[in-house]
Parts: sequence; structure tokens; C-alpha cells
Amino acid sequence: DPAGHLLRVNQRLCEILGYGRDEMTGMSVNDLAHPDDANIGTEFVAKAIAGAAERTEYRKRYFHKDGRLVWCELSSSMVRDEAGAPLYFVTHVNDITGRMRVGEGLRESVEKFRALSDASFEGICITHQGRMVDANPAIIRLLGYKSAELIGMDVQLMVAPVDRELVL
Repeated sequence: DPAGHLLRVNQRLCEILGYGRDEMTGMSVNDLAHPDDANIGTEFVAKAIAGAAERTEYRKRYFHKDGRLVWCELSSSMVRDEAGAPLYFVTHVNDITGRMRVGEGLRESVEKFRALSDASFEGICITHQGRMVDANPAIIRLLGYKSAELIGMDVQLMVAPVDRELVL
């Protein structure tokens, strides 16, 4: 409803959050929300009630009945009566917890690689289509360039002419 209480939920939402339909009916949408995410969507709700917005999409974290965190992607639309008065919101909820875990794992891997690369005494660089896209401090010292000069540089310019064929 416009005040944020759940009027009706489907079985899939019950599965995502671990509650039965009877348990969820009447709850506030923020009863299960992570405290840091409780205000996500409130600006849209105010605008929708005022007639300044009809639809939005956002991500929000909720707590499953067993206590674990569930990441959700929501798409919410305001439904109005014939006179244009707000009746209720229809919100589609997708569980994206798996996708968020993969993304977090990737971020952690990148951070570990960055830490190892930065601490290495060996020169390490990453190239893409013949251009330098990343370089650790050791290779920057070895080649004598500043990082800003090195990034984007054609790798062939860093290789002695007699060695270019071997490198390519």
C-alpha cells in the first residue's frame, strides 16, 4: 500500500525471504530490510504518491527468516484508481544474492592481485590489444616512465627493435 505495508505476496517472494504468506501480509516493506537500506526507495514512494514518478528500479538487502542476508533487485510501479489517486505499488523482486557474491569474490580477487602485484619486485604489466593497461610499481621503476605515461602506450615502443618479433 502507499504506506509501505505488504498487501499480497506470491510464493516466490515467500521462498526468497523464508516467510509464509500469512506472516508477510501486513508487514512493512522495511521490517525485513537491512537497516542501511531501509530508506532506499522512500524518495520514489514520495514522488509516486505526489504523481511525479510512476516506476523505479533499485537494489536492496533484506534479511531472510533464518537471518542470512538476501540481495534483491526490485522494480516497483505505482497503480492508481480511475481518478488518479494512488492505490498500491506492484513490485517485482528478484533474488540476486548469487550474482552479488560472485561480484564480491571478483572484487576480492582483484584486490589480492593488486596487493601481490604492488608488493612484487618483479615487473608486472597487463596489456590489451598491444597497449599497456596496468603496470605495477616495479615495472614503472624498471622502465623509467611515470604511470600516466605508461598506461595506453604501445607495448612495441618498450621493446628493443631486435626483440619485437619475439614479443609479438
